[in-house]
Amino acid sequence: VDAHKLGFEVRRPRYLGAKDAGSWQQMMELLSWLAIVVNVLLLATSWTFRDYIVTPIVADRDDAACEVAPPNEPEAVTPFGVWSGFNISWHDDRCRSNYRLCFAEVGSVPWLPASEYLDALAYRSQPYYDLLCDPADPHYDARLCSLCGERRYTV
Repeated sequence: VDAHKLGFEVRRPRYLGAKDAGSWQQMMELLSWLAIVVNVLLLATSWTFRDYIVTPIVADRDDAACEVAPPNEPEAVTPFGVWSGFNISWHDDRCRSNYRLCFAEVGSVPWLPASEYLDALAYRSQPYYDLLCDPADPHYDARLCSLCGERRYTV
């Protein structure tokens, strides 16, 4: 008698399914739209997106058109130009690398090694632009600070 009750009379009901998530449906739709907005904002504020997508489009620059610094002006060569061996001039506004350099973080790219540009006790990276514009820093250069400031404003 008990076996018959357990086996046939008191069983789990069949699954009927649901049309949607019920009261949670609107909340799920809202969260999915919110996720899209947040992801777009994260992408738009990332340095990779800025350096490789926004800078070339907005500034309409190309690395192939970089001007070489004159041999009698070694201070006109960018750190990227020294590192790469191309001797790219700071003054070339057609060069994408010059714009990228104004946004670069010291210690996060190979052409701006932390050992050369930061204090030995520094514990975090620092924007190259800040070093160029800090009168107390040995890499201070008012002319390049102004040039980088204009380039950062352009982008």
